[in-house]
Amino acid sequence: MSLHSTEVIGTPWFGHMTNHGHSLRSILQRDALASWSGSRQFSSESDIPRATSRDPGSPQNPIDLRNVRIPEEGGDEGVGGGIETKIPSEGGWLAVMYRIGMWCSGPSVLVVIFLFSAFGLIYGASRELGYHLSLRHIFERVDWEREVSVAFIGNAYLFVNDMPRIMQAISKNQIHQNSVIHPGGSLGSLLLTGNGMYSAWKTGTADLGQQYIKDYGRKEGVYDFGMCSVKQLLLGVDEYMGYGNPYGAYKNDGLNPCIMDQYYYSYVAGNLADEPVKWDYVVLAGQTKRMVVESARNDTLFELVNSYAPMLNQSGAIPLLVDTHAFWSDSTNMTGLGNDVPSFTANIQNGVKVYASALAEALPRSQAPIIAPVGLAYLTVWEENYDLWRMLFVRDMVHASVYGSFLFACVLYMTIFGHRLPDNDFQFPSEVADLFATSRKLVGGNHYFPSQEEMAYLKNVAKRVVLKGYVPPSLPRHSSGR
Repeated sequence: MSLHSTEVIGTPWFGHMTNHGHSLRSILQRDALASWSGSRQFSSESDIPRATSRDPGSPQNPIDLRNVRIPEEGGDEGVGGGIETKIPSEGGWLAVMYRIGMWCSGPSVLVVIFLFSAFGLIYGASRELGYHLSLRHIFERVDWEREVSVAFIGNAYLFVNDMPRIMQAISKNQIHQNSVIHPGGSLGSLLLTGNGMYSAWKTGTADLGQQYIKDYGRKEGVYDFGMCSVKQLLLGVDEYMGYGNPYGAYKNDGLNPCIMDQYYYSYVAGNLADEPVKWDYVVLAGQTKRMVVESARNDTLFELVNSYAPMLNQSGAIPLLVDTHAFWSDSTNMTGLGNDVPSFTANIQNGVKVYASALAEALPRSQAPIIAPVGLAYLTVWEENYDLWRMLFVRDMVHASVYGSFLFACVLYMTIFGHRLPDNDFQFPSEVADLFATSRKLVGGNHYFPSQEEMAYLKNVAKRVVLKGYVPPSLPRHSSGR
């Protein structure tokens, strides 16, 4: 049978003859077989295997590879052995490199580049707004046992219902706290007066269970008033603070326990000597109106940059600025604060962002300030449940009730820890009341604690605002676009 046999499998096109008397199919077969055979020589065309419908290598009857003998490397069959393959085997380093190369040339690389670019944009925006953001905040698992140390500096917003101790209770003592609080004080005036709780926190729940002999043999209890001054709180020592204000460095308004009580000053100094302070966060709660009124805000900015920032830098703590809540009350002058609750909230938020930007410029990146969006949480309740919003206040419609303090505490907790409160953490009525049981003083007369449903709703509001970035639709935008 010649190479022109009609048994050659193929379309009629392969049967056409070339000018040299051989079909194109015959030439292709000859070249392919020559390559397959390596150095093996065929004496004539009759020695060349033919692919026919009866050949074991045809598609109808494929070759059983188990019966094919592969020449071993270095054997005497097929001196050349054909062309060596460039595709690596399944094992070995060549296979690994091959797979890496294939992966790097695929769409996965584009996905990775997109994710890193997106994170870079988010990180840059957060830095521009003065927020603290890192990969740790995104990929960190929830650590329910984490303990942090938090210092509180502020005024009645922290004093009302005793926010430092509420935070200690709501965290199941995972927050270790101390404070310098002065009712009615600004962040600037606190530097001049120091602590102002000498009369307000002389209560049974503040009693430390110690007594000493005061004037004329009279016994006096020791109460937990907090630290003496801002400098002592942040750095652990204040050489200008002492009983009786010996250097005249502080304004003596009769409310600083360390100036008024020699034993208490010695008590605080002794505790600091035994256990130096080391804070993770410093909560700064300024006066709401000073955030809105430009001249007063500029005064606070000066103190933040020139007085607070150096102490914060030395302490290594991260400042946590409170975006305080807006109010609407006939008992206070509302001139220049805003046209309504949403605009007042926006003005406060704009002011606290100015504070954050100033501190971000003055502190290293590792201490970029954080904002606790308490005001946004209040505004969310104002939009969604006006009656409940009114319950966030005591009668003056300015200061927080236990409802408002609970919402405040939820926002602070989630801002500090970066995760929600544990489910079923507090149950009405006894355990919710227990949350406030250690408060050194509750304000507002009769205290009505939130029900389970109200508590769950307030926790959800805090979660949406802090962890989900929810912004109430009624919040006006400033000309800056923020």
